[in-house]
Amino acid sequence: MATQHASLKRLRPPLSGFIVDGFNFCEADVRHYLLTHAHSDHTCGLHASFDLGTVYCSSVTARVLRATIGLPEKRITTIDVGQSIEVEGVQITALDAGHCPGSLMFLLEHLATGHTALHTGDMRASQPIREAVRVHVMPLSAGVEAHEAMGALLQRHGERYAAVVTFRPTGWAYSKSDEAGLPKPWVEGAGSTRMYGVPYSEHSSWEELQAFVAALRPRALVPTVNAATARDRERLQAAYAHAMDLAADKGRLDWHFRRRPSSAVGASSSSDIGGGGGTGGGG
Repeated sequence: MATQHASLKRLRPPLSGFIVDGFNFCEADVRHYLLTHAHSDHTCGLHASFDLGTVYCSSVTARVLRATIGLPEKRITTIDVGQSIEVEGVQITALDAGHCPGSLMFLLEHLATGHTALHTGDMRASQPIREAVRVHVMPLSAGVEAHEAMGALLQRHGERYAAVVTFRPTGWAYSKSDEAGLPKPWVEGAGSTRMYGVPYSEHSSWEELQAFVAALRPRALVPTVNAATARDRERLQAAYAHAMDLAADKGRLDWHFRRRPSSAVGASSSSDIGGGGGTGGGG
């Protein structure tokens, strides 16, 4: 769940003209709102009558906003993976977050100073996995309606199949396995429809986050999940300090005595990384 705290939503200078996933914390001098994805803990405060600026998001997220919130198209500017746009002297590049359909990371570069920041939002930093599997993919709601949909599918193809088995990957489905070490399905229709809740996180694992920070070696890191207090943020920052470029941080005396290579993100400029790509299972 994304932490709802004003200080985490507005980017630091010289990028302070942007707020990310922070519609509960709109400010009069900010007209540019970046939205990483459409999960409800990131759209808090966004409603159909929003008129405080422009919402920047992917085309998929834009369709979700129009369908579920009723946000007018004139309030949205779309940017998709690999595209870049310039907004008031800042170049914004959209990167695939691998979290859910339409999810983005935003790489921002202040063109006058060279300062860069990467806001990850929720992201899955794993290597792409492509497998050629032959399955029937269908949208499913929760509960009894899902079994009704499976039953209808079985009726259409009953001459070929005796049962329909579905797998619902979700971070909220974890439970203790049975004695055989297998997940227990939700069975209806005397076994003709079965649904397995498969524990799966669309967020990064601890190892993936460590590798991600080590690859970028940012000079600053701003946690946005489980970061409600200053102590929470310090604890999270400390967990990644070994993988960051902190040579310029005068608050850390030990780093004055180590020579560190320049940052991989914006080698000749300052760079930040912020977001909630963490190991939580939801939103």
